Amino acid sequence: MRPLQVMLPLIGGGLGEARARRDATRACVTWDGEARLWLMPDFPQKGVVVWREDWQGRPAILRAVAAEELNRIDIYHVGENGFVDGPPVPGRFDDLTIDGVLDAWLDWPECGTIEFQEPAPLNLEVPRFSDNEVSYEGWEIDPVPLVTMPVQKTEDGPPTFRVPGQSQQPVSPESELAEAYEAALGRLTGRVVDGTTLVTSEKDPEFISRGATLRAAPPLEGLFSTGVNLDALFHWTRMSSVIRESRSDLKGALKRARNLSSDYVTEGQSDLGHCWFLPTLAEVKDVDLVIQRAETYRLTDARTWDEVAKSPEWRNTMTSPIPIRRVWGPIGFFWALVLDRLENAQPQVFCERCGMIIEAKTRRKKFCSREENEECFLARRAADRRRGRAR
Repeated sequence: MRPLQVMLPLIGGGLGEARARRDATRACVTWDGEARLWLMPDFPQKGVVVWREDWQGRPAILRAVAAEELNRIDIYHVGENGFVDGPPVPGRFDDLTIDGVLDAWLDWPECGTIEFQEPAPLNLEVPRFSDNEVSYEGWEIDPVPLVTMPVQKTEDGPPTFRVPGQSQQPVSPESELAEAYEAALGRLTGRVVDGTTLVTSEKDPEFISRGATLRAAPPLEGLFSTGVNLDALFHWTRMSSVIRESRSDLKGALKRARNLSSDYVTEGQSDLGHCWFLPTLAEVKDVDLVIQRAETYRLTDARTWDEVAKSPEWRNTMTSPIPIRRVWGPIGFFWALVLDRLENAQPQVFCERCGMIIEAKTRRKKFCSREENEECFLARRAADRRRGRAR
């Protein structure tokens, strides 16, 4: 599979609102190798603070960025081997692999991995900065109850979503429905009465609705910290439809999947350390075995971790930029897995140097030909000649 960089917001994850899209862009353009980003409104500093923490005996770099809404973005990398490296969060990639996650998502109505529950507040520790020190302050965020919207059943596929008073197909049911309700009823708020969350209207005191949250069970629960929202369910119907279409028209399904996922799945860059070394370590759990496997990248000057730490060749190679798929939130993550599944159903290969799709009758072909990308082809030939002269 193609290496992934997965940016998982703790709160929300949809991109229907303009400020959410802007904050997602801020996170993507700011990332510089950190394991966690904090998006902080009313940030008193000059816009960015970077610090280190110890996570279970392993150093981690964190960054806080001025943003429009409070959020915590955890960054994960999935290697070609399907193993994951990133912040240790209970219930999220507990076995350090993505095996079974996509099927659990696509088949949740049958296997019961998502169910209605009473909304619960989210407790988190938010960083505070003073005198070059970082401390944490406990916050409680009120739950956002799931409001209902009309869906229309289909005979041979997933249901379709409709927003009241709107004839066109929705793009973000979560934000579009909130706007429709606000226009008719004013701002909706949730309040707890005798242990039950009720949704009330600021315009119409007679309007009272029972609040509910969709909670995911393992292996999905760690991906949806604040519950499964309407946008996620909406994209689930699209993914299910694409998978069904692929059985009769793989090429058309792949094209449609790329179009539907374009807001959440983009091209980006990371480095070999994040995308190969750490996921391989998650798989074999032995740094010496990872060092042995590095012969694939012609790294033979170090045989121990101490030698690796002192090796300029290792450092240069592991920090070399490589193209990856960057995905936003659970929606983007699942779309990336759908795309990977469809792409691997046919002999489609990506150049290991530039990341461009190349035509190949088998997966032995790894790089662009002159006809596909002359610049990439010539650069690779020049690099091969330099390595040959250095031997």
